[in-house]
Amino acid sequence: MIKYLIFTLFLFCPLVSQAQETSRAGLGFIHNYFPDLRLNEDHFKGASSYTIKINHYEGDFLPVEYGAHMTFGYHQTISFSYGLSFAIVMFPSKPLVLKAGASLDKVKMKETRSEFFIGGRFEDDSHESLKPFLELDIKLDKSLSLIFQASYRFLRSETEYVTDIVTKITESGSLDEYLILDEKQSYYGAGFNYGFGLQVNF
Repeated sequence: MIKYLIFTLFLFCPLVSQAQETSRAGLGFIHNYFPDLRLNEDHFKGASSYTIKINHYEGDFLPVEYGAHMTFGYHQTISFSYGLSFAIVMFPSKPLVLKAGASLDKVKMKETRSEFFIGGRFEDDSHESLKPFLELDIKLDKSLSLIFQASYRFLRSETEYVTDIVTKITESGSLDEYLILDEKQSYYGAGFNYGFGLQVNF
């Protein structure tokens, strides 16, 4: 037990020693590129988007950064996404700052499929996203940094599939059709994402 405690302290001591830099905030703008963006069963090559993010670095004990962001552009099927992020910051006082973290996002869809036939599907209008990322910040000076980011996005979506169509005669004698739907949740990898941009530090 003692040796595991010593090993844990050995791992965290460098991080704690790096956390002596005072807290700071940042406002960033990132251009994102997706070589192959997957949404449900569709793939979009060469999609891009733009992210505006605000973050706060807290170095009182451990060098951590948390923030919020909003992303526009993507593909014509997506309106926007927004979420929160958390990252461990390595070498915060050096010219090259490395961050390892993850973000949780809500992805709002602009276009969804609604297919009124057996085997057709009805897609939900929002997806949940988990995006682990690595980020490299190059400090140009105290107030400005270059940002390079690589990430991989996982998505969760809900889709209803038409399993049957039932026709019923109403009291007035007209025919009404009812869809029998089977709801399924999907968890899948949506693809890699590469980004670069600028951040203003306060």
